[in-house]
Amino acid sequence: MEAGLRDAAAGSQTHGGRRRNISPLVASLTAVLLILILPPTLFLVGISFHTTKPDGSVGPFTLQYYGQLFTSPYFAVSLRNTLVYAIGSAVVAIPLGVVAALIVERTNAPGRSYAFLVAILSLGIPHVLYVVAWLLLLGRAGPVNELLALIRGAGGESPTLDVYSMWGMILIEGVGFAPLTFLLMSAVLRSTDASFEEAAMMSGAGPLRAFRAITLRMGLPGILALLLLVAIRAFESFEVPALVGLAGNVSVLTTNIYQSAKSSSAPNYSESGAYSVCLLLIVVLLLVWHHRLSRHARRFQTITGRGYRPRIIDLGRSRLAAAALLLVTLVLVTALPVGMLVFASLQPFYEG
Repeated sequence: MEAGLRDAAAGSQTHGGRRRNISPLVASLTAVLLILILPPTLFLVGISFHTTKPDGSVGPFTLQYYGQLFTSPYFAVSLRNTLVYAIGSAVVAIPLGVVAALIVERTNAPGRSYAFLVAILSLGIPHVLYVVAWLLLLGRAGPVNELLALIRGAGGESPTLDVYSMWGMILIEGVGFAPLTFLLMSAVLRSTDASFEEAAMMSGAGPLRAFRAITLRMGLPGILALLLLVAIRAFESFEVPALVGLAGNVSVLTTNIYQSAKSSSAPNYSESGAYSVCLLLIVVLLLVWHHRLSRHARRFQTITGRGYRPRIIDLGRSRLAAAALLLVTLVLVTALPVGMLVFASLQPFYEG
């Protein structure tokens, strides 16, 4: 009896030891990531604490660049603009992606199978071209402002919409992230047991109440992960702030880094490093926040049978309305910029 207990204890220790071992593949990937991430990160942190000479050499240790940042009102304005830009982009992207994913995964709207093709194709458009296309669409001489001027009956006045502003940055970045948000949210809804929504509607809840009380709550970890992804992408994005924000005198942290490193007199790499470290700390705080939330992700797990199939809602006469909404949220998001780029490329001269 005692020998059997000792063998069982030894087996459990061996099993526990195996669980604590790290596979060679994971160790190799971790080493590669550390090699790619640590050197530039350490360089940024180190250069932010040292002065840099015009020839690029590193000078003595100093804290003056952090002192200048935290006492400068210009840094406070840039940080505020970055927060507004990141949160606003997420507020635009996530509802568009969630609505499109619900239509595709939960309804019988016609043409929903083509949404994945359109979303994947949109990811192949270089982001800088995507931003240029929206600037051509929403610029002073763009078709949107011309249409609004025609409706308003005004000619030769200032444009109705000024895309070179904070709202323009938020709109372009948020709409640009809608296809990726749709793809990720579709995976979340596809893995969620829809029988809970059916049980709620059989108990008397309407579709909107079932969506709010069941679908949104069960998909909360995925929505929070999307919020974190879009916010981090907006924090570190450069194309939209450079092409849209600088023209409208709206500065964020990434444009501050660029302007410090590309100064016409003498590039200040130490100041750029201080800005970069502040941006890195913000991203780290967001990751810590997401890690704390993900500790409770088990509460949202569901157990389904082998024959599980997502429930499709028959919209009846509203099928065409849902298809039109899907067309606006996904197809036009890709078709409008691409069409504008094609149109501008065929013109001898175009000014947006």
